Amino acid sequence: MHPNLPETLTGPFCADHRGLPRYCSTIWIDVLNGHLAPSTRYLYASAANSLYQQAASMVPNVDFDAALLAPDFSAIERVLSSSLLARQADQDLRRWQLACGFAFSILENLVGIDDPAMKQRLRVMRQRFAQLRVRPRRPSNPGRSLPWLAIEDLYEIFDPTSRRNPFRTPSNRWRNFVLFLVLVQLGLRSGEVLNLTVDSLKQQFDPGLGEVRHWLDVCPADQSSDKRSRKPSLKNRHAVRQLPVPQTLAVAIDTYASQYRPDVDHAFLFSSAEGRPLAPSSLGSLIDVALRHMSPQALAALRYEGISKVSPHDFRHTSTVIRIQRFMDAGMELEEALHRLRPFFGWKRSSDMPFHYAGTYFAPRHSKVWDETFERSLIALRAGSGQ
Repeated sequence: MHPNLPETLTGPFCADHRGLPRYCSTIWIDVLNGHLAPSTRYLYASAANSLYQQAASMVPNVDFDAALLAPDFSAIERVLSSSLLARQADQDLRRWQLACGFAFSILENLVGIDDPAMKQRLRVMRQRFAQLRVRPRRPSNPGRSLPWLAIEDLYEIFDPTSRRNPFRTPSNRWRNFVLFLVLVQLGLRSGEVLNLTVDSLKQQFDPGLGEVRHWLDVCPADQSSDKRSRKPSLKNRHAVRQLPVPQTLAVAIDTYASQYRPDVDHAFLFSSAEGRPLAPSSLGSLIDVALRHMSPQALAALRYEGISKVSPHDFRHTSTVIRIQRFMDAGMELEEALHRLRPFFGWKRSSDMPFHYAGTYFAPRHSKVWDETFERSLIALRAGSGQ
């Protein structure tokens, strides 16, 4: 310890790759919080350092000191969002709160933010990140997205050509396969799925893209032919929407509707074995059947996440989490990503629901399973449609 240095300058600090102290963290730890006990300042240094490490690991990487001093709000939000997702793995809420405190403290005290527009941007960013939380694992939490191992296993179980498929007739196999795809790929609510009709799938040639676009109309169905005791309905007016559908899913829906859907006297897409519109209870039952045929490893993954029972709505959670992960991986700003979630999943413009999903932990392999396993589904689709 140098005898001429004050005590605050001989304690914890964040170093760059050359071993030199980082500028912003040094100001935060030694100047703005130099009065705190050394043990507390070590915690502060650890939290700040986690942001520097997160920024350096991103693609493209971020010079976090430069982003704070600019200030570059877009880069700062990317680092904070990425750090939040990383903190889900170690469940360290305190470090997450301190890391946010570091970033906002520098912006307010060192940069100043005198411009009214920048002040408003900082205020909005603080409010947004104040709503996000590192969520501790709790038993029996049905609102969590399903682990990648469970999704991968369910893809194989629902594949109509799979030896593990527990459903007896080709009609039921294809119906359940399409139900599963619609739930996990589009994140529809149960009522929205059960209200789909044979005419819900639309297509049109797009001259700009040079290809055919497919979409699903999610809207109230004609109740006159619905003999179900519990008639499914849309949650609210925001649930009425048109959803873009990937070609593979469009082929699956068309294959089922044209080749495997029973000849029934109603327009609903999904029917029971008796020819009636599929009931909400039947939707839950077929998921229970699939669950009983899951591998021990997949069931263990569910138990680890505190999930003892899978409901149709769990696929909606999973679909939302995968979609926001894709937005963030593409470098989209958090605000834009959350904005895009609302109309797709049928939430009103002011809904806070996207914030809950932005703070949910999901394994990085989720998107990989989405892509690779869905590609494998093409084999089943081509086999079933004779392509």
